[in-house]
Amino acid sequence: MQIKAKHPPCPYCHGPVEPRAIKAACDGCMAWHHKECWDEHGTCAACAFPEPPLVAPAFEIPSQEAREIREALRLGNPLEAQELCLELHEDERQARRLYEALLDEARQMGQIESAKAQNERIVTLLAEGEITAAQDQCLEAAGGDEVRAIELYEYLLSRADELGLIERAAGDEDL
Repeated sequence: MQIKAKHPPCPYCHGPVEPRAIKAACDGCMAWHHKECWDEHGTCAACAFPEPPLVAPAFEIPSQEAREIREALRLGNPLEAQELCLELHEDERQARRLYEALLDEARQMGQIESAKAQNERIVTLLAEGEITAAQDQCLEAAGGDEVRAIELYEYLLSRADELGLIERAAGDEDL
C-alpha cells in the first residue's frame, strides 16, 4: 500500500502547489501560491499581506538529505530536522521553507501525531525513572539505528528535564 500526501492548495486557484514547482510564499502567513497565481492576484490570497512574496525556485531535495530530515520528523525530533535543513540551505528562509514543507508532508501522512504519542510514552518512562525502558523504546523507534536512538533519547531527556519531569539526586549531573 502506498500513501500519497496531498499538497497544500494554492489559496488563489485552489489547485495543489507541488513541491517541485516554482512557488511564492506569503511572508506574513507562509501560504504557498503558484507563482503565476500570486502574479495575477498581486497579493496573498489567504491573508492579503501587502509585501512581496518569498519566491522559491523549483528545487529538488537530494534523496539522502530528504530521507534524513523525514526520519528525524518521524522520530519526533524537530530540532534535528531543523538542523539538517540548515545544513542543506544556509539561507534561513530557504531552510525554514524546506522544514515547513517536510513538516506539512509528515503531518498529512499522520506521522507527527504518531511521533508525539510515542515520545510522550518515552518521556513518561523517563519521568518514572524507567531509563532502560526509555532507551529501549528509543532504539525501537529508531528502527535499531543506535545513533538515531541516542539522538532521540538525548532530545527527549532534555525535553523532560526542561519540563521539570525528572528529579535528579543531589550531585547528579547526568542520568
